[in-house]
Amino acid sequence: MWVSQLSAVTFSGDAVLRPTGPDPLRRAVLSVLREAPGAGASGDPERAWSGYAASRAGARWGEQREVLLGDLFRGLPAEALRGAEAAVGDRLGAALEWQPDALPALDYLRESGLSTALILDLPAPLPPAWLERARPWFDTVVSSRDLGFRTPAATVFADAVVHMHVPAARVLHVGEGLAEDVRGAQRAGLRAALLERPMRHPQDPQALDWLLRTEGRAAAEVKPDLKIRTLEELAAAIDAFG
Repeated sequence: MWVSQLSAVTFSGDAVLRPTGPDPLRRAVLSVLREAPGAGASGDPERAWSGYAASRAGARWGEQREVLLGDLFRGLPAEALRGAEAAVGDRLGAALEWQPDALPALDYLRESGLSTALILDLPAPLPPAWLERARPWFDTVVSSRDLGFRTPAATVFADAVVHMHVPAARVLHVGEGLAEDVRGAQRAGLRAALLERPMRHPQDPQALDWLLRTEGRAAAEVKPDLKIRTLEELAAAIDAFG
């Protein structure tokens, strides 16, 4: 079985992290906008956020690119913009915690000698202290902010594979999205595991539309290499077949 050939596992942020409250990116951006007079094209934080969020979603399912926060914090000089980006990242870092099953599974992977990578779909830089806390469990962290692209872009997965120095065919990607995780990883030559947590979010309608537009596939036609309900099941599958 292909599981025995694995050398590395990559994870979407949603697979291992959970927010402490609803929509942490929105909350972080709005709080910083309200503290930065003159930021935003309209001067109305809610309106500025809505426009940015729509633009970011459209770019993901169009060119698959990331829309950086500079497009949102218009009117700020360069130094103030960097400060605003860092402030958003600080608030995001404070609003993210590990999924309950994440660290035991990551410990198992590390003890098994598998490389690991975390793929973050965020337009802001998480603070160095947060990244340092993640270092024991991940060989590399790939950020859409740094790459300028978001999943399902093959560039994102290729960057993770390059940093781990393993062939793509020996890498398993774990995520909750049929389009951004499963098909994105498979198109880049990786294996893909669909994480179907009992309390997971529904699939993004724009993601399902992308599948139809680009591949002519309905959601039911997307076939992950593995389906799991928890990360404990991932560790069990690797232990059984690895």
